[in-house]
Amino acid sequence: MTLEPDAPQSIPVVILTLDTTTRAGSCAVWRGDGMVDEVVGNPEKTHAQRLPNDLATLLAHHRLKLKDVTLYAIASGPGSFTGLRVGISTMQSLALVHDRLIVPISSLEALAYCAAREDPTRALPGTFVGAWMEAYRGEVFCALYRVAQGATLIESTNPPRARMSLARLEEVRPPAVGTPEEMSDSWAMALTAYEPAGLGGIASLLVIGDAMHGHRPTLTARIPMASIALLDSVPIAGMIAELAAREPHRGVTPYDVVPLYLRRPMAELARERVEQLEERIAATQQAPPEWRRRETSNGSGNGNGASGSH
Repeated sequence: MTLEPDAPQSIPVVILTLDTTTRAGSCAVWRGDGMVDEVVGNPEKTHAQRLPNDLATLLAHHRLKLKDVTLYAIASGPGSFTGLRVGISTMQSLALVHDRLIVPISSLEALAYCAAREDPTRALPGTFVGAWMEAYRGEVFCALYRVAQGATLIESTNPPRARMSLARLEEVRPPAVGTPEEMSDSWAMALTAYEPAGLGGIASLLVIGDAMHGHRPTLTARIPMASIALLDSVPIAGMIAELAAREPHRGVTPYDVVPLYLRRPMAELARERVEQLEERIAATQQAPPEWRRRETSNGSGNGNGASGSH
């Protein structure tokens, strides 16, 4: 599958993006070299109720049609299991209509880039940027990055405007799920391996996401070598669009989009526990009675429990 190599070069790229990893989620449109619009979803309705209407409304509002979209991008997870399934299947269906590619991007990666964009004066080269998403069950989804290149100001004369470029982040700790204590300890180990923390200095750490404010004491207590700044969670569909525009080579066929779950769904775990319980019950029912096992171990085969000694 290719992105219409014979299409006229004058036609600007149009990217439609979707995030369903949180209850509200968001969607966005990117055209040419800039963001057109980003819309946050209505958390009072499920993603299944809102899609694909949210996407169709967004396109229509900017006089765009589905055939105008040249590339799709989706938050591939982690996040809500149901939300991920609905969002990915929706984008797969739309991309298949006009034979388009989809760029899957981790919601944690998108959040980290949002943090670097939110505070570029603090997200300098060497700064650590972490994303914490609520995973419930007493756990968090998280990933840790390091700024390899800071954002720069881009000015253009046609039309006249100025905007910040994206920073470049390198992955330090891949997406993971665990308790806040486990994840904080993992990050502390990573920070001590880098300068200036490795020399006893103070590392700078930006943390963003809907789970980090409630766990600030854990972060500060277990990562004492870092100066920690917390940023509020933001919609990520717009950032996903910008990342897809910068790195369209990450696009895959709709069939090749793989959700990033990090852990198995509750329904699957519950089914496994039921199966294990049924296996234990079956094994108990098939085992010989206790008196029969004792009798066999004594070497008696007459069934009356006599030992044969006088």
